[in-house]
Amino acid sequence: MPAAPDHSAVASLPPMHPLVDVYKSRELLWNLTLRELRTKYRRSFLGWGWSMLNPLVTVAIYGFVFGTLFAATAPVGVPSGLTGFAYFLLCGLLPWNFFALVNNLGLGSISGNAGLAIGQGCGIRQRRSLGLRAPDFGQRLLLRLRRSDGPLGGR
Repeated sequence: MPAAPDHSAVASLPPMHPLVDVYKSRELLWNLTLRELRTKYRRSFLGWGWSMLNPLVTVAIYGFVFGTLFAATAPVGVPSGLTGFAYFLLCGLLPWNFFALVNNLGLGSISGNAGLAIGQGCGIRQRRSLGLRAPDFGQRLLLRLRRSDGPLGGR
């Protein structure tokens, strides 16, 4: 008769405390994120539309400079057959801009609230920067997928 498997190692794993903390303070995180977004776009002429216009203008400028002036060619996408240099740039710029903005805001939040961060580890204020940029990244990604023929690109 085979011996029963030992599940004691699985039972001794520590719980996911950071996720539990975020869940418990979800209302605070939501309110802080909304306050930050309202403050950021309060006196802006374009408002929330700037979050969409900014990467599109960046891709247009890079596409013109590298695709037209320098005649750079993008590798053909597999299996989409994507050949547009601007699409190739967009696929790289979206995650890179997301990564850069989240890191800059997170580090700025830590240094700006150094008195709160000492001995606390990574708290709700640092996670707020990810909460600010994740919807922006998702919105840009959905726009990109909506304008394409498939999940990997269009023609």
